[in-house]
Amino acid sequence: MYFVSSVRYSFSHNGEVFGAITPKRGIRQGDPISPYIYIMGAEGLSVIIRRNEEDRENVCAQLEVYENDDPGKYLGMPMRVGRNKTSVFSFLVDHVDHKLQSWSMQNILNAAKHAWRLINNTNPLVTNTMKVRYYLDTDFLEAVLGASPSFMWHYIMASQELVKQGCKRKIGDGKNTRVWQISWLPCVDNGFFTSEFHNELKDIVVHNLMDEGHQGWDEDILKDLCKDRDREMIQQIPILGRSRPDSWYWILENHGYFSVKSCYRRIRGGSTGGKGCFLEASLGN
Repeated sequence: MYFVSSVRYSFSHNGEVFGAITPKRGIRQGDPISPYIYIMGAEGLSVIIRRNEEDRENVCAQLEVYENDDPGKYLGMPMRVGRNKTSVFSFLVDHVDHKLQSWSMQNILNAAKHAWRLINNTNPLVTNTMKVRYYLDTDFLEAVLGASPSFMWHYIMASQELVKQGCKRKIGDGKNTRVWQISWLPCVDNGFFTSEFHNELKDIVVHNLMDEGHQGWDEDILKDLCKDRDREMIQQIPILGRSRPDSWYWILENHGYFSVKSCYRRIRGGSTGGKGCFLEASLGN
């Protein structure tokens, strides 16, 4: 410490040396002598450690540092890394994987919300833009990713299968529901029309299965077109007085409206409500 406290500086100006300056505020960062002080301190510590390496407990007592088999972590990283780095850093891989799965699920849930809005045409401008660009001759549930999809369309299509599981068609006047392409029969597990497909009739709607007076189902058409399972389900649906348009029903909720929570339960394999309510809504007025 005498060397540090007795330091003096001289400086040269125009070839002339001006006399000693004694620093009064100690050694500052960037001072030329700082590296030497660090070296001296490190050398002194090394000497102490070498002298006492046979008496480790004495060193720990002097420094008030005690040994621990697990040195812990610093800034989230292990302080001790052995040869098996895979084992040491496996917690990072697990943490990142968990985070990515969480992000992926959140993205799908948000995408499902946007998909539900497209199906119900809550924003006509956005819906028409998407329809013209990606599914002009069909609907969202039958749409495909297509060539050169935008990031937004890629994002929404990731939820298509999930939305299909929750969507059911509630019949009103039957004018906007195609017979074969949409799940509309009052059956939770499989609400699709399963009778033999006829290509020439691919675009017919449920309204075409009703009689002219819109008072009931056309029994002759049902007999010719439907197999027993489909005909029996169709006949359960009362249509008298149903002048309102067809609408979508979200069977994963009792109230029939989409919710992110119900999608989350579906993904996680939890219980979902609303199936019984859908049957009641389909068979009621």
